[in-house]
Amino acid sequence: MTISLAFIILLAAFISKQLNTDAFHENADRIYVFANDSGFDNAYYLHIHLQNNFPEIEASTSIRSMDDNATFGNNVIPVNEIIVDSSFFDIFTFDAVDGNIGEFKNSCHNIVISKTFANKTFGNTSPFGKTVNLQNFDKDLVVVGIVEDMSNSVLKYADIYVRSELDSDNPGNGPEMNSWGYCVSAFLVKENADIKAKEPDVLAYLQENCWLYKPDCFIGPYKM
Repeated sequence: MTISLAFIILLAAFISKQLNTDAFHENADRIYVFANDSGFDNAYYLHIHLQNNFPEIEASTSIRSMDDNATFGNNVIPVNEIIVDSSFFDIFTFDAVDGNIGEFKNSCHNIVISKTFANKTFGNTSPFGKTVNLQNFDKDLVVVGIVEDMSNSVLKYADIYVRSELDSDNPGNGPEMNSWGYCVSAFLVKENADIKAKEPDVLAYLQENCWLYKPDCFIGPYKM
């Protein structure tokens, strides 16, 4: 009886977590992540190609998590950063603590930081307008907003949200999608759009335009 009851409690906790994960997003029922028979990772430009070719898609973003070192003043600390497109906060809903996360869209040199990172780094001093240098990009970036820590989400916690344009030197950012497997593509579909019904069309597009899906791919063609 004790073992059975413990199992039921664990199962209920698991189901509750599954049902509530990312449910807080305002448009949760319209958010989709691209996946195929090999997993979720793909190339940066995939989300751009699909949005340009399928009008059912309202907005899209790539998502890439990286470790980095941040320098502010004379201090250097390790950070977790998430590299996303300007549309990220249009797709995903994270509560703003302070500042204006809308400014994230206005310049690729603007960043948004988590509440924990803000408290740890700036204490009682306002971080807005302050610059943080990220080693991966060697650029001074301006803090424009603070959001609540990411939790109860499939997305990895991030100290800093960075615009994907700063990662333009990465060869995987090209429209040819030659480098595959280092980011995730997320989409906000239009209301009442049946995106599942478009899967055969998406596969046909990829078979024509993406080397991994072509029949002569040397590692075998990918499938949806």
